[in-house]
Amino acid sequence: MLVKHVLMVSGLCAVIAACASAPDPILYTLADRSPSEGSLVSEQIIGLSELTLPAYARNQQITTAISPYRVTEDDDHRWAIPPSEALTTALSNALETSSGSTVLQRPYPAGVRPDIRLSLSFDRLLRGPNGEAEMTGQYLIQSDGRDAEISRFSLRVQSSDKSYEAYMAALSDGLSDLGAEIAAKLDAGPAS
Repeated sequence: MLVKHVLMVSGLCAVIAACASAPDPILYTLADRSPSEGSLVSEQIIGLSELTLPAYARNQQITTAISPYRVTEDDDHRWAIPPSEALTTALSNALETSSGSTVLQRPYPAGVRPDIRLSLSFDRLLRGPNGEAEMTGQYLIQSDGRDAEISRFSLRVQSSDKSYEAYMAALSDGLSDLGAEIAAKLDAGPAS
């Protein structure tokens, strides 16, 4: 009986010690690419809704595509803040830089009505097997006096290596490209 008790206590101590020695996860964020002061050239206000992400991309763990049909989440590599918040802020900054317009994220301040409303939904947002950023989805542009316009996007941005840090850099570059694409669409006006 004493042997069983000693074994149970020893096993419990080993489990607690193993849990206590597990390293903290590594946290990642997107590059800060806020527009410089005085870079706004338009009085136009763009309202940006929080980006919609697939369920797997809303998790704190970074998701990697293992194959076209299989993904994995890494508990050791995580977003520092909720992914939708980080991505919305990064796209807002990229769009502000590319368009020269003020971009406000919802909820808008009291009494402010944006000239253009933009909603964006990701169908796919993954780290590729070689660290690249894979993004597909669609965005909706709405404004008074203009028909709503829906456009699809598909971006695959190569990374410098397979690291998670290189993935975040590629994702930042992809969001800058997406901001430039949307700004060009806004400048072009409604599709004919």
